[in-house]
Amino acid sequence: MSSVTGGCPLALVILLLVSMEPTATYVVTLVSECDEFFLDETPPEIPGKLEQKKFMDVRYKLICQKYNIIKKFMTLYDTDKKIPVFSAYKYTGLTKLQTPVYSPWVLGTGVVKYFICNQDDDIKGDYNEQDTYHKGHLFPVSHANSEEDLKSTYQLTNSDPQVGTFNQGRWSAMEKYFKKFMDENCTNDKKTVEAFIITGAIEGTDPSTEYLKQAINIPKILWTAFCCKRSKGTFEGTAWDTNIENNGHKILTMTLKDLNQILKVEPFSKNIVFIYYENAVGLMTHFEFRMTCPFIKLSFF
Repeated sequence: MSSVTGGCPLALVILLLVSMEPTATYVVTLVSECDEFFLDETPPEIPGKLEQKKFMDVRYKLICQKYNIIKKFMTLYDTDKKIPVFSAYKYTGLTKLQTPVYSPWVLGTGVVKYFICNQDDDIKGDYNEQDTYHKGHLFPVSHANSEEDLKSTYQLTNSDPQVGTFNQGRWSAMEKYFKKFMDENCTNDKKTVEAFIITGAIEGTDPSTEYLKQAINIPKILWTAFCCKRSKGTFEGTAWDTNIENNGHKILTMTLKDLNQILKVEPFSKNIVFIYYENAVGLMTHFEFRMTCPFIKLSFF
């Protein structure tokens, strides 16, 4: 027996909906319905996907991710590749939140029909019986400010297949460094920490490794960019890397100009002036500063 949910057994879908926690997902038709997670309420420009706040194909769905009715973050989801194009969220500072040993992954009622599910497998089963790929967060657990924030990140629409050593290794280290840097440097005029972050995936195109179990696309690149305003100015930073095993590999540096020219992504406003750029030993990233910002030398990892 199947239903309009893409071939999933109806009983399974009902079980999923009944057993779900308060996490919810809502497909919205206008960016303005969930734009508080973008700097200046302006989403990124990604040619062919999202341009001037408009979706360029019906396969892309804008999802407002909620928990207990409260909006937590926003995702642009590719219903063809079955992975997020990006997730956007606000980082609001260091907390004493302790990460649970396990938090279940869920799939919101508003997006069940867009997700692949096989008759003989559960809805999260495409990751089973293999140990190469993890469900990798785009809005990471380490950037959650509360238990509700943390639980809201465990939406399948906020995940993509990431090589395990990449997900738990250098990418996780980068996320934690960004967190530390934002805690120390992203205080706004209200004396609270606030930064806007967008993390995205570039879909894989290699026919031999493009899909996990012929179902979910395996991204070839992960990228992230943050921006925070403070009394002395505004600064932004980006990092990107290929979704491969560690093998001594290091995160690649990239300027916002590179991000646009190479990956065709414009995460924030275009009026950025490049001032300072330095490679660091070990894991690497870079920062670009607006002219109003003080000159800051960065060293990390």
